Amino acid sequence: MASTLAGRTGQAVGNVSHHLHVLGAAALIEEAPELARDRRERWWRRASDTISWSSRDLAGDEAGEAITVAAEAIGLDSQLAVLRAWDTAPASERERWPRGPFSADSWMRVDDAELAILHASVFTVSLLTVAAWLPWVLIAALTAGAAAACSRTR
Repeated sequence: MASTLAGRTGQAVGNVSHHLHVLGAAALIEEAPELARDRRERWWRRASDTISWSSRDLAGDEAGEAITVAAEAIGLDSQLAVLRAWDTAPASERERWPRGPFSADSWMRVDDAELAILHASVFTVSLLTVAAWLPWVLIAALTAGAAAACSRTR
């Protein structure tokens, strides 16, 4: 996999391999030995379908705060790209979604605890949607995690 990624990115194989191991050590990816064609190949996959973090996780550390700014900018760019793609989608694609897409222009006046509850609720809906697509995801485990997150805010 490292050589494949190196070829696609123009990076050195050793550099890609090193970073794959760093991502593995951080539990962001895991080895996928069933994808290897022989014992020399090492393939990796995402360790989780979702990643959730808070800027608070990196607060107080100059490098962490710089990473937060960069990650939030990338996340916003990604969300805007999805919106732009929808806005420029052909009519045939939009007709496939007659009721779902919506836009709301309003402000919510909530305190930090209420916002944390909203976050847990939206995250739970997101996870339940993923679970509907991926039958091997255990809904009980997902909702227990969201419930635990909600209880931490009280």
